[in-house]
Amino acid sequence: MGDLPNDIGDLQPTADSFARWQSYDHVTWPEWLRSRGASADAVALMTLGGDSRQLSALYVLRQFALLQNTDQFFKIEGGMDRLPRAMADSIGPDVRYNASVVRIDQRGKRVQVDYLQNGRTSSLFAARVIVAVPFSLLRRIEVRPPFPPQKARAIQELPYFPAARFLLQSRTRFWEAADLSGTARTDHPAEIWDCTYDLPGTRGILGATVGGETGAALSGMSRAQSLKLGTDLVSKTFPDLRANFDKGTVYRWAIDPWSRGAFAVFHPGQMTTMMPHIGRPEGRIHFAGEHTSSWTGWMEGALESGERAAREILGS
Repeated sequence: MGDLPNDIGDLQPTADSFARWQSYDHVTWPEWLRSRGASADAVALMTLGGDSRQLSALYVLRQFALLQNTDQFFKIEGGMDRLPRAMADSIGPDVRYNASVVRIDQRGKRVQVDYLQNGRTSSLFAARVIVAVPFSLLRRIEVRPPFPPQKARAIQELPYFPAARFLLQSRTRFWEAADLSGTARTDHPAEIWDCTYDLPGTRGILGATVGGETGAALSGMSRAQSLKLGTDLVSKTFPDLRANFDKGTVYRWAIDPWSRGAFAVFHPGQMTTMMPHIGRPEGRIHFAGEHTSSWTGWMEGALESGERAAREILGS
């Protein structure tokens, strides 16, 4: 890799930091690897499991730097959906489901939020508002007065990774019988892992995540076509899946109307120009979500950004 800036893994980089890192942001990750002398085969090995052809080298280097001292990952016992359910339970009846925000207006003494629910438009009023939706949705919401040009550009242009995840249930955990972990990174590209490694039972589930061109292509397929593609893809690495396949499902974030993409990514030239403005408050509107955090794509980043937005309001 060579010598990298000591602060490239800072959790709270400044605008000056991003200005100093521009040379890493002007090329894609594979291009930067080649500039360091990596052969074509070395680049292929170092990019297994993910489609990084359009990603900024700075974006990938920041991810590596943030994770370099991490040797343990966590999940919520009993299922990750317990987190949003617990949050909703603590808030109670104030949660409004199936309610699409259509307008945010901060021209008056309070911020007005108009939303559409069951075909009817209603309004809420607040001293301050935290916008936690992805920019892929915020760009569809009318804002009065408009945001400053740098924030508006980030909202309109921030890319979202078209990831899709397959969960494929097998009648047996044949990979364990072969003394395999069930984990693999492939050149298709895909990241595969055993989703049931810590659960009892005979059946198992292999999960696979894809993105980039493959994820984008899946958005235009039927669910049955998508599931066949995923099953074929995983079977290339674990051939015994075909004989043991029980049932499966696929989730495509790009066509989810409440997200329209899995997580924020940055193409060359975008991270240094957008990131200093993405999480910055605009008047009485504050911003949270993984896209506003250094931990882009991680639940950790989403949670930390919520704490940061709360501190902004409490300190105002």
